[in-house]
Amino acid sequence: MPDKSTYRAISSTTMSTPPSDYPEPVSPTTIPNSPISPIDYPGPHDFVVVASDGVRFNLSRTVLVATSGFFADMFTVGEPSSSTQSSEEQTTNASEDHVILDALFTISYSHPKKLKPDIVTFVQIAELMRVAEKYRMHHALDYLSSHLMLPRIQGTTVIEPFTVTHPLATLSLSLTHGFSLPARLALKEVVNATNSIWDTSSDDATLDGFTLDFRMLKRIYRTRNARADAYKRFIGDLQAVKQTGFPFPGSPQPQSSECATCIQNWKAALLKNYEEAPNSAAFSVAFHKGWTCSRCGQSLVSRNLVKFATFIALRAAEEHTLPELR
Repeated sequence: MPDKSTYRAISSTTMSTPPSDYPEPVSPTTIPNSPISPIDYPGPHDFVVVASDGVRFNLSRTVLVATSGFFADMFTVGEPSSSTQSSEEQTTNASEDHVILDALFTISYSHPKKLKPDIVTFVQIAELMRVAEKYRMHHALDYLSSHLMLPRIQGTTVIEPFTVTHPLATLSLSLTHGFSLPARLALKEVVNATNSIWDTSSDDATLDGFTLDFRMLKRIYRTRNARADAYKRFIGDLQAVKQTGFPFPGSPQPQSSECATCIQNWKAALLKNYEEAPNSAAFSVAFHKGWTCSRCGQSLVSRNLVKFATFIALRAAEEHTLPELR
């Protein structure tokens, strides 16, 4: 019999077999020594689901009907008029293993004494969503969609949501399942990313099997390029201000305080910083580090501060606004 600890978390390597139209009916006598799930799910145990690895789940038909459109159809379409059914008709095979099924049943049943499954990796949540979609478990899908946006806890470590750690893959997964808010949050992270959009996932392998349509890719590139152009235009418009005076003590005569190279050096430094971390917060830090020319003594920050404040306010508001999906 499987160790009960296996029911507490989803294995990151567990992947179910391709879905079939309906689970295949099976007689309990064909698997006489099959283990039974130790979880006592609520309700009368009048239906058995057998996982692909032989674990049997004693479940309630009533709860299954309420939580799964798939099972609701299976129990009503072609249902015999008699209320009595044979034992063979009370047991059904599923193509998923017990770890996946237990996680989804736990979410759907909202068992008060059973903790929700730990979901740490993107592979886990993607597989759970695929199976929940197959069985039309809408409550489970709602729970999983919210989990994309919530921080995760692994031991004593708090990990940022999937929308932040895996924005590109989360965007694809959310669009596939019609999750608007997680998709918009992930899209915001993708267009604001400080690196290439193809490097916005902490695990490149999670992108395997996920797709984005060409219109979304075009939108991502257009938005990122437009923001980059805005920063470059601002940097290009920075100006030094000519003054006449004695910038250095003991200077023999008045001279212009504008160097031939100080503004160009400052622009080059800002542009380099933008390319390394192109967002308003990083750019603000770089700008306020200042640039006082060692030759002419002028502060280019103070002379461009008003222009910068307007620019950075617009950029920050843009970064914090959730983009529309269309």
